[in-house]
Amino acid sequence: MSNVHEVYPLELLKKCRRDLQNAKNSTADQLILERIDFVEKGLNYTELTIKSVVLTKQLESQGITISTISFTDEEEITELSGREVELLKKNSSIKNLIQKSLNAWEERDRYVETLRDDYVISYFWIQYNNVNRVFNPTIRLKELLGKFGQ
Repeated sequence: MSNVHEVYPLELLKKCRRDLQNAKNSTADQLILERIDFVEKGLNYTELTIKSVVLTKQLESQGITISTISFTDEEEITELSGREVELLKKNSSIKNLIQKSLNAWEERDRYVETLRDDYVISYFWIQYNNVNRVFNPTIRLKELLGKFGQ
């Protein structure tokens, strides 16, 4: 999992949000407001991404393996059938954190789709990183939630 949350801490993003609001409040010029709207869409994306990463990092700090990029299918099955399954079964707060993390990533995904043709974000590279670099752990989180049913 990326450390992007260290580059863009939530406190910095809150300051950026305040700056954008101040900029909006200080003009009536439509062209400037459109530019602010453009930047705000990018900030929304960044906030959703950081929120998702922070929640996922909390899971990792609890001993839950999120990134499976280094696991073969067989290794992952072995890993899930051992320590993690017991940890998941014993701790409902972890289940809640998995659900919160999944919800955050799904909210980010929905937002990304709204910007697909807006030229605000690089849609291709977001999808590339989600799939090829396993940046977005939605599939893994769903698998973990499924382990609570066992």
